[in-house]
Amino acid sequence: MFLISWNVAGWSSTSQAIRESFGSIHDFFACTEADIICLQECKGTLAKLSASPVDMGASDPPVSRRPVVAPLERLAAQEKRRRLAGSVEGDASTVSSGGGCNDGIDGWESFWSLSGKQHRGFNGVVTFARKGLTWRCDSQPFSEDAFNEEGRAVVTYHSAFVLVNVYVPNARGGARHTFKLRFLYALEKKMEQLRKDTGKPVILVGDLNMTYCAHDAAWSLRRIHLGTLLQLQTFAEVKGDTAWTAALPHLSKAAVKRVANMIASHLCAQAQEIAASMDSSAATAGSSSGTGVVSVDTEVNSSDNTIDREALQRLCTLLPPRGSGGTGKGVHDYESPPVSLRALYDVGFRCAYTSDFVKSSPCLHNSELYAVVQFCGLAPHSDASAEFMGRLLQLRLPVSSSAMPQRLPWTSPTDVAARQAGISQVRMWDTFLLTREMIDAYSTAPADSPLIDVMLLREVERPRLRPYCPCPYTCWDQSRNRRLENEGTRLDYILVDSALLPAVVCRAETANNVLVGVPERSSSASTAPEPSVDREDFFSELHGARYRDGVMRAMANGAYPPAPFDGTGMPALSEQARELCFAGLPSTGLFVTPPQFSDHIGVGLLLDLAALGTESELLQRSGKVIEDHKCMYRPPVGLHTFFAAAAAKKAVVSVATPPVQREVAADDKGVREAEGRVAGHKRAADSCAPLSSFSASTSARAGPTVADSRTEDGAAVACGNADPCIIDVDSL
Repeated sequence: MFLISWNVAGWSSTSQAIRESFGSIHDFFACTEADIICLQECKGTLAKLSASPVDMGASDPPVSRRPVVAPLERLAAQEKRRRLAGSVEGDASTVSSGGGCNDGIDGWESFWSLSGKQHRGFNGVVTFARKGLTWRCDSQPFSEDAFNEEGRAVVTYHSAFVLVNVYVPNARGGARHTFKLRFLYALEKKMEQLRKDTGKPVILVGDLNMTYCAHDAAWSLRRIHLGTLLQLQTFAEVKGDTAWTAALPHLSKAAVKRVANMIASHLCAQAQEIAASMDSSAATAGSSSGTGVVSVDTEVNSSDNTIDREALQRLCTLLPPRGSGGTGKGVHDYESPPVSLRALYDVGFRCAYTSDFVKSSPCLHNSELYAVVQFCGLAPHSDASAEFMGRLLQLRLPVSSSAMPQRLPWTSPTDVAARQAGISQVRMWDTFLLTREMIDAYSTAPADSPLIDVMLLREVERPRLRPYCPCPYTCWDQSRNRRLENEGTRLDYILVDSALLPAVVCRAETANNVLVGVPERSSSASTAPEPSVDREDFFSELHGARYRDGVMRAMANGAYPPAPFDGTGMPALSEQARELCFAGLPSTGLFVTPPQFSDHIGVGLLLDLAALGTESELLQRSGKVIEDHKCMYRPPVGLHTFFAAAAAKKAVVSVATPPVQREVAADDKGVREAEGRVAGHKRAADSCAPLSSFSASTSARAGPTVADSRTEDGAAVACGNADPCIIDVDSL
């Protein structure tokens, strides 16, 4: 099974761009070879979804109204493979589609969560799944209406797992930061509830709007851990030149002093801004790094810097008047600051933003700053993001307020990684980081073994070199053409519960993870060494091979054009570049879509569910989808639907065995299984058993059992008390 997650930055515009290049959404989906595609930030409203499904990307237009495009080589290759394999199943989801306006995407079902009145037209998530793979869905999974109102999550239930597709609020340290933290806590609780209610493992996918590994952001976007920088300063003072050069050959003592002075001068100006905001009794004030400042009792929180009010006021008396010195944003002062970095740290400053100090052109300044970031770098998002991911991964991740993992020489090694407690006892895994070595160790080591924690922390600290996938970012600021330089972040994730680990096909050096459009590299040639004393390797991410390989992958070796600055918009995707994004698929890792489609690219997960046993196969449902809240798109009922249903009824009546009896007849089990196979998925052998395995309750808000109740459009919804059995009425 292949799963894709992708922030499309407006599905209406993205789907239109897809049709212009591929003719239809159906053919684009078929090229991915995915079974489930989760989209975030699809935007739109329920009213528009009903009135204009083609514009919303819920349906393809009739063939006569589709753009005429050149034949897709990937589709032709798929068809050839099916013929060679002797396929007779005729899967409608992998052949060229017909259909008419508003009929949906052939072979697919879609499940939508869109924002309400207050946030109309923003956010929104949708999950497309191959027809019949979804048993139940919920577009309002949270108990708190405020989280459901924004259309940020849709839950779909499948025979082997429960899938949570989510678009986490951004917040960026502003007024909605508290809302984001509450949302994350509610999400964590919901996933634990899903595990208990269904007995199924959970897959969490989506744009989480956070980073938690330093290497999941370009070096110029990372935070600088001031505690580690102070350690560097101390070592520079006490270690001899020979010992220092032997241990840190690419970072001189003088460079450490210059960078520390520059940061301290910058923080002095920031301290004065914070003090001024306190004096004016402002609730919030913008800091030079673009974060908010909130007064709380005797402390002031500036991003992850918790400043003591009284200590700050005392420190400001030692500073020159505001505006009298050269300590503003964009000014890099290497001279000794008015107060030391240690004094600023003691007041409460814990981190600084590298982007405040980067110069626009490559120079010695940037090289020295880069070298410091290599030892002191943190993920650019707040400590709260790392703490949330730490609870899911059950790992204490680096944050600005605690000591860093061992990155410096002369520091004591950490033999055991501390474990971060979360709501659940179930550990989740970032599938992008998973290696076969880690999965094998987990399957053989005791549950409480520290070996797994150490291996996980090692992967967090490693710059994605084994398997080789340099600078693996999924989002860029396209308004400033940052994708052209691969200055981005990894915001998009697929996390799985431990029960699914044996099924994960780990990330490999496929064309999508190394370079789009070129053959795979041999493992012996491309497996890079750990960071060494070699200067070229140390600066590789700044201006070396890793930087170049990352840029080439992000821009498809020049096939994806940069955004123009003349206001003309993105140029059309060239014929040559149309199918490059599918190179290497299906595989775990990146789905490098062109910049014409979104400022994000997708991520993928390949699962071999057969490794979990027959009970974990992806089964076709045998009845209607249960909707806890209406979220499944259904084409409007027209005359063709009426006559098709009438013909189906007539065909059923001509059969001697009544439909319901035939559905549950034991001697017909094999026939129903054969009829239920679609694209390698099996139909449930018994229409009741797989559904009841989810739980005795279909929802936390429903009763203990389920009755088959229909909405006006024939959907099954959870209500009443009866056996959880749904009868297939598709043919009635």
